[in-house]
Amino acid sequence: MAEDDVLNQEVTRSLLEDCGLVVHTAADGAQAVAMARRTNYDLVLMDVQLPLLDGCEAARQIRRLPLGAGLPIVALTSSVFSDDQTRCREAGMDDFIGRPVDAEELLGVVLRWLDQRPG
Repeated sequence: MAEDDVLNQEVTRSLLEDCGLVVHTAADGAQAVAMARRTNYDLVLMDVQLPLLDGCEAARQIRRLPLGAGLPIVALTSSVFSDDQTRCREAGMDDFIGRPVDAEELLGVVLRWLDQRPG
């Protein structure tokens, strides 16, 4: 999960860990790319508004990594307008979760993408 807000990190991490998922956290886009370079993740939750490297540019860079082509990247965004969704899709993101995060929506989207992963 790439998220710079500590409270959002804690809430989202708690929801995901309660479902038995393992969560690693990056505090900015550059750190998210570096982590994706080193680890074969099953999914990335990407805040769109990140310091150092915004979520869209981080997603573009992750897509260029050897393991990044098929990696589900889900945007976490407070703006769910069609222009913003188009911008995220053009950057290589697969889905969107609006803010404030609804627990059922978060878990539904994450589990749907994880179910599609091989293995």
